[in-house]
Amino acid sequence: MSTPVLIACIVTAAVALFLAVAFIKPVKGLFLLILNSAAGWAGLYIFNKLFAFCSFAIGINIASASIAGILGLPGVALMAIVKLIYQV
Repeated sequence: MSTPVLIACIVTAAVALFLAVAFIKPVKGLFLLILNSAAGWAGLYIFNKLFAFCSFAIGINIASASIAGILGLPGVALMAIVKLIYQV
């Protein structure tokens, strides 16, 4: 293998590695956000089903769905605590 071909292979591998690192981090963050959102929405649904018998439910609206979607299960717990403290 000649020197120019070897240099071209090394440069191509370095560029490919750089692009892989640059694109994997945002995709990983997006995947974690989607996973956290799904867990939050499922937690909100399950919470409402479990506590419906005692008339303690968190209304599913745009605000509660956003909080549960962004914060996940801790967001559902936070909304339950706020509801208990402030009797909202």
